[in-house]
Amino acid sequence: MKLVQEQTKEVLRVIKNKLSVHAKIRCQQRGMRNDVIDSILANADSFRCRGRGIEANWISEAGLKKMGPYTPEGASTDRCRNVVVLVSSEDRIVTAGRFENTRRWRKSV
Repeated sequence: MKLVQEQTKEVLRVIKNKLSVHAKIRCQQRGMRNDVIDSILANADSFRCRGRGIEANWISEAGLKKMGPYTPEGASTDRCRNVVVLVSSEDRIVTAGRFENTRRWRKSV
């Protein structure tokens, strides 16, 4: 159990270093915890190029159903639903948001 806690702390430390200032502010405003961001990045099965080297990552509904109530990282799949993480070409997290209607948002490009 202690080993899992140490690994989780290490992953969260890495994520905090990758978050841009804008992403830190937006995640706090939108109530997105680091374990949710980590789960999205580790298990994303849907990707979309958003321009200027930015890529949108999210977990599809089918992917969330396969995982069950929790992701392998321990985050609740309910909290991961409709969360999109935007990552730059330098592997920095630009921002994250919740999109209720991802179909319309994905078709906009």
